[in-house]
Amino acid sequence: MDCQQLRFDNELSEKRIQQAVSILGERLVRRFLAFALYLLGVRRSAVAETVDMPVETLKTFVKRVLRDGISALEDRRRRDSSRLPQPAAVTQPSVQLSRQGECISVDLVGGGHLMKIPTHNRLQLRSVLLSMFNSGLVSARAVADQIGVTSVHVRNMAHKLSEGDVSALIDKREGQKRDYVATSDVKGELIQQFTVDVLVHGQTSGRKLADELRQRRGITVADRTVRYHVANLGLNQIKGTLPELFETVKKTSKSGV
Repeated sequence: MDCQQLRFDNELSEKRIQQAVSILGERLVRRFLAFALYLLGVRRSAVAETVDMPVETLKTFVKRVLRDGISALEDRRRRDSSRLPQPAAVTQPSVQLSRQGECISVDLVGGGHLMKIPTHNRLQLRSVLLSMFNSGLVSARAVADQIGVTSVHVRNMAHKLSEGDVSALIDKREGQKRDYVATSDVKGELIQQFTVDVLVHGQTSGRKLADELRQRRGITVADRTVRYHVANLGLNQIKGTLPELFETVKKTSKSGV
């Protein structure tokens, strides 16, 4: 099965995943996705990062599925693993998120209230947006676009927040602050490569951009740093409209010659 030429719709994926989570539970959906990506030939390290699962856990899980069959998808730590808990029904988001300068604007639709959170207040921003996600006010994709992570990681952080309070969101990895520093030159190269990827291939990713910057310009930057700046620069918002705009400009330019 060759999936290299397939194009993925992020909005459609988000909708389908939310529907599946509401029926099957987040853990089971995440394991389905992990096993499917493994079967499609994705590197185990990349699969583990995508579904936010430790690599060794992924290896053990795959071996268990291949040995025990479909029952291995369930969480065996539960007394009754054949019946997963049913999450609350997904509600229609009543909050709109957008970027305004150096702040993320939280617009309470229909209420006439507007809240602004500085983007440099990372812990405050995450705790507020994740609390809204846990309350069904915003989608995982909307939060992911603003803080520069994947939807799966948003769900994982939201669970940590509900279980362990705000302290659970503090990133304890060494060098985290240093990784997020990027000069204007690096940002320029990132925007240029992002544009090329979207126009030529129709899509891109944090890992792909990081690899291309390293190979083409010798710039070493972490995947999460790339995702952070892609979100901060508002590039996720133009990913879907950029090819169409480019084609329109080409046609207009030709007709004006």
